[in-house]
Amino acid sequence: MTADISFAIPYYSAPEYLREALVSLRSQTHLNWEAVVVDDASPEPIADLITELDDPRITYVRNDANLGLAANWNKAIGL
Repeated sequence: MTADISFAIPYYSAPEYLREALVSLRSQTHLNWEAVVVDDASPEPIADLITELDDPRITYVRNDANLGLAANWNKAIGL
């Protein structure tokens, strides 16, 4: 099934804020959504956080190199 709503979430640092955002997203009453988290080669990778949430609606992509805010945002939207 195709999601009704797509969320593009560029990420660089502060995993506690990402966790808060994703937990909030998962608690919404509308369930047909997807989220793409694009980690911009953060010094604090968050693959474990995504794995821990165990939600197939959340996709995690990590850039090999830091693209910067604008390019990472554009990549997240593109995905």
